[in-house]
Amino acid sequence: MTIQSFLKKPVSIGLLWGAIGGISLIVLTLISRYGLVQLIPYPVILIGAVLTMKYSNPQNHIFNKLFLTGLFAFVIMSLILYVYILTFINPGAGISFLDHLWRFGLMIGIGSISSLLLSFLAKPVN
Repeated sequence: MTIQSFLKKPVSIGLLWGAIGGISLIVLTLISRYGLVQLIPYPVILIGAVLTMKYSNPQNHIFNKLFLTGLFAFVIMSLILYVYILTFINPGAGISFLDHLWRFGLMIGIGSISSLLLSFLAKPVN
């Protein structure tokens, strides 16, 4: 098994669910001014992505694939919202490269923790 074939399914499912989540976050930004509403799509999308991965091929759903699917979906949906905010909501923010870098690292850290917990709950019991 090559790395490329190992990552093909988690990346494609994560990309699909991440795009759906990113679009839903943008729509929520447009229709709601209540900030906590933005938190609703995150668990829904992560659960959907991990369950899609788990039940798409039940014999081949190992912990690493579940984790990568959830993490990729989280990062994609967060990046879509981040680019939208920087482009349309606050275009003149003047954020430096290091400010973008620590935000991206925090995004990966939060996505890793949430995907780790969700993948642990979704892994098969032997």
